[in-house]
Amino acid sequence: MANDNPWAEAAKRYKLELPEEKEKPKDWDAAYEKYAKAESRRPRRGGERSGGYGGGRGNQGGGYGRQGGGYGGHGGYRGQDDGASPRPKTTEPASAPYNFVSLPEAIVPAPLDQGLDWHKMDEKERLRLYRKYVCADGAKSGRIELSLETLTPLFIGSGSSGDTNEFFSPTGEPIVPGSTLRGFIKHMVRMVSGGAMRPGAEFTERHLYFRAIVEQGSNLADYYEERMVEIIKVPRRKGEGNKAVEVEEDRPVSKATPGFLIRVRGKYYVCPADKKRVLIPPSDPQIKARIDWDEKEHSADVITGKSPNEKKVYYRIQNADWKPEHRLPVPKSVLEDYREDKSRGRFNLLQTARPNEKPRALTGGRAQRFANSKDVDFCVPCFYMAEDGVVQHFGHGRYYRIPYEKSIADHVPAALQKDTIDFVDAIFGCKALWAGRVIFEDAVLQGAANQLAPSRSHPLMTPNPTSFQLYLKQTGKEPQHWDSAAPIRGYKLYWHQKASADSWRLDPERDRVVKGTQEIRPIAAGARFSGSIRFKNLRSEELGALLEVFSLGADGEDICFKIGQGKSLGLGSVRLKARLLLEDTEEQFAGLFTDGAWRESLEESTGEECLAAFRQWREEHLGEGKEAFEKSMKELRCLLDWNKTSLPKWQEKTAMMRIGDRSDTRFKDRVILKSALDFAR
Repeated sequence: MANDNPWAEAAKRYKLELPEEKEKPKDWDAAYEKYAKAESRRPRRGGERSGGYGGGRGNQGGGYGRQGGGYGGHGGYRGQDDGASPRPKTTEPASAPYNFVSLPEAIVPAPLDQGLDWHKMDEKERLRLYRKYVCADGAKSGRIELSLETLTPLFIGSGSSGDTNEFFSPTGEPIVPGSTLRGFIKHMVRMVSGGAMRPGAEFTERHLYFRAIVEQGSNLADYYEERMVEIIKVPRRKGEGNKAVEVEEDRPVSKATPGFLIRVRGKYYVCPADKKRVLIPPSDPQIKARIDWDEKEHSADVITGKSPNEKKVYYRIQNADWKPEHRLPVPKSVLEDYREDKSRGRFNLLQTARPNEKPRALTGGRAQRFANSKDVDFCVPCFYMAEDGVVQHFGHGRYYRIPYEKSIADHVPAALQKDTIDFVDAIFGCKALWAGRVIFEDAVLQGAANQLAPSRSHPLMTPNPTSFQLYLKQTGKEPQHWDSAAPIRGYKLYWHQKASADSWRLDPERDRVVKGTQEIRPIAAGARFSGSIRFKNLRSEELGALLEVFSLGADGEDICFKIGQGKSLGLGSVRLKARLLLEDTEEQFAGLFTDGAWRESLEESTGEECLAAFRQWREEHLGEGKEAFEKSMKELRCLLDWNKTSLPKWQEKTAMMRIGDRSDTRFKDRVILKSALDFAR
């Protein structure tokens, strides 16, 4: 039977270093016997990265475990017994309230592109050519009248700071802001026209972070091990009495080096230091991650705060080298990536202490005295890794979250990151080149609206691309992570769900209330709004690209859209209808004013001529990518089709997988999300 502190006892028995984190099997001693065998039978990959996952630093057994693989030296804690395969994964398919529209193979250039390098052009010449283009004969002006009906509760926040975030109502009546309409229609135009995907505009360019210690049998755990663990030789006496002999044993240790992260005149550096193992006193529960400072001794204790019953040691960082010439610079990009890691949790080394917490970092005079330097105004202990004298990444604890070597941009086709002028650039404007030729007016309420009673909603989850099994295109059984060659899956859109007036509400007796969240007051389904899009001097192809957004439906599909907040909860489904009114320029200028007001001569149009011109242009420039693009349009219509909400168990299929639910291991097992078409099928 397992004892009270099984891993500590087992680690002592096998003379192995206890891992930072460990998932608890049911039978502790039996499990450790299983994992501590001399040979790991888990198959490893070869031929990848410095000898491959199977060749690596281990030499004899593959991986960093040498003869056994894993972190455990002779067997390690991640190895498996004879013939064992990774633990069986669930056969249930992944569910998610979103899916993806595949990217085009190349950018479809807008007529404005003309094969010119607009970004490198002289400003005067650029303005001349642009003016010539927009003032050419045949340019069209007018407006598109929009009527919007809510199919589910809708919420667009006002940004109020009180306990309740009211619906956006600057005039006292609920309004759908023109900026909201502009944002999602611009996104739609990009998809239907084969638009670009550029860093800083269409996606945030950064390196994502990960840690994989307990994902048994996964290639990600192997990869983390490769990056963060090395094997050292540790002497050990084997045998008893006169027959005892001195032998060397493999012991896994972290590659990360201890140090102090400091700030000097706005720039960050790491000062190398030593570490010392310190036993955790039984009276210290070690529940929360923290830093205990000893300013007199110029040392700091790094406590990671996980698994209190398993950890018996922490590390004291001391004897730092404070000499300016020995400081290791931390690049700005490394700091930005660290700050952008939303999955790290609450313990951020770059933040000062929260209320009622011990200080994480020393600042001001305390930092100066600790580092014996007047130019230091911030100091915090850390573990880090450097290359060529430059810090590559850092964290709290020896086995911290590390960045993937590849960034998000590395997974976006290079052909889509070019400066080619696409339809979005041409219609909506390009900040560095020219303004847009469309203006989105607010959509105002028609009649009365039923505003629901305020309530906190289920947590509104933000995009989490660290879940690579969901965000990257997967082709094999084993999910490919962010340092693989797998491309991103495409544009993310949310499925429609038949959310009721109450389905979005948080149940305080069942659900955890996130501190700091506000109550919201959505508008019930059935509300109607009207707005318009004004456009000036658009080419037929450009106006056709805009109209294509409202002309997607085919074969009985009911194309609807998602706007506002709470999309993952089913909020924000709207049906949108458009009416095109074209300006008769000749009639307008025959008499500029009527009864003292500006004369506006508009005629209703089907827009078929413009749609045909756009579709022909798109087809001509898709080339060999036509078939792939047609598939992406099927995915788009599938995601937008309100009729999908009537499919059996649709609410269940589009529900977010719960990360901490022991009865649902799909997220933990990294079950791959099916494509939109397969998912709906």
